[in-house]
Amino acid sequence: EAISYFRNALSIDPELQSGYYNLALTLFETERTEDAVAYLDLAQTKWPDMPDFVQLRRHFSESNPPRSLME
Repeated sequence: EAISYFRNALSIDPELQSGYYNLALTLFETERTEDAVAYLDLAQTKWPDMPDFVQLRRHFSESNPPRSLME
């Protein structure tokens, strides 16, 4: 349910940074890593210097995602 919520939020506001972050994290936590990486890649293209995306990418690489969601 969270995945569809975040996708809907991004369809309404494609500039919603927290939507990309939370969607990527949720996809990763539900073992949909390829989808998670695709959304994170898109977000990093839009905001290349956003530290939250850089950190999340690092966690994906380590297969150890953070448990808290960006506010």
